[in-house]
Formats: sequence, structure tokens, C-alpha cells
Amino acid sequence: MLKNNEYRFLFVSKALKAHLNFFAPKFRTITMFGINPMQMRKLMKQLNIKSHDIEAKRVIIELSDSKLIIKNPKVTAIEMQGQKTYTIIGEESIEKQEEIKEDDIKLVQEKTGKSFEEAKKALEEAKGDIALAIKSLLGS
Repeated sequence: MLKNNEYRFLFVSKALKAHLNFFAPKFRTITMFGINPMQMRKLMKQLNIKSHDIEAKRVIIELSDSKLIIKNPKVTAIEMQGQKTYTIIGEESIEKQEEIKEDDIKLVQEKTGKSFEEAKKALEEAKGDIALAIKSLLGS
């Protein structure tokens, strides 16, 4: 199912194709979308659509129970009608976020004498490993 941004992109791309087919049929070059890249840039400028690449090392999208990580991304920002749309292409992986149990936090807190917040932070940094969290808090 298409989302709003996808409908908008399809509408614009169809409008661009129709415009090019009508006004410049002899200059058309067959590309992935059937539009000459130079004509595409010119038309985007006429329609006040701005596009630029963003240099990124990785993109992290936080989901409700995990993180979607995209490594070596190619990120493009497109601004049209006052809204920005980002296109991300890259290697995807999912990293599960484990909930830190309150009992584990209390155990680390008891063994180290640290506050609840410090024990929780240490467990999060240790990815739930109780021994490693205790060790990091005691400085051993």
C-alpha cells in the first residue's frame, strides 16, 4: 500500500513524464524512469523541488521494540512544497532492544551501593549483562 509521500512522488513523476513527452519528445533519453537526468534537474528546478545528498555513516531508526540500523547509507533529502522527504538506501540490520528488568537493577544496586539510575545506566551499557555492569560500576 502506498503512503502519502509515495502518492505525491508518483504524481510528480507522472507529471514530469507528461511534461517532457509533450514539450521535448526529441530530447528524451531512456533512463530508469524514462527521463533524461538533465531534463529532470531542469524540471525539478522549475517546480521548485530541491534535492541534495547527505553524507552519513549510518542511519538509526528507533522502533517500539528494536532499532533498524542502515549501514553505509546513501541519503537524499528532497524538499517539495515545504516538506522534506528522505530517501535512504543501504545495508539494513535490526538490533533488538532488551528491557532491563527492575530486579536486575536492584541486584546491581545492592552489590555496588550505587543509585537506581546509575545501576540502570550500567546495565543498559552492558546490554543486560549483570556481572559486566557490576564490574564497570566498581571500576574493576
